[in-house]
Amino acid sequence: MKSFNLIVVFLAALFLSACAGSKMGSGRDNNPQAAELNVQLGLSYLQKERPDLAKIKLGRALKQAPNSSRVNWAYALLEEKLGNMSSAAKYFDKATRLNPDDAEGHNNYGAFLCSQDQVPEALAQFKLAVS
Repeated sequence: MKSFNLIVVFLAALFLSACAGSKMGSGRDNNPQAAELNVQLGLSYLQKERPDLAKIKLGRALKQAPNSSRVNWAYALLEEKLGNMSSAAKYFDKATRLNPDDAEGHNNYGAFLCSQDQVPEALAQFKLAVS
């Protein structure tokens, strides 16, 4: 009877690890802590003028937490740096919709809009950042 219980426990553990492994393997919206680490690394690479490495880290973060406002605005900064302005605008917009209370996100979006000569829209973002 003891060996039967051990087999049941072993099979249960095997089943649970297989389920957890398939969930983690999907890489979608399941690891906000890892996404935050990748955002920090990606932003650091951007500051060091290494957009190639930033794209890897921020792309990974986007797969890990696609509905994170911080991940989206960090990816927007990357797209802006790479000159992909329409893509940057899309990610900035998504970030501010995901978290309307994120002052830093609104500030970054406002700065981006200023650089695109969209002053009225930028002022609206700056007002949201201060409120």
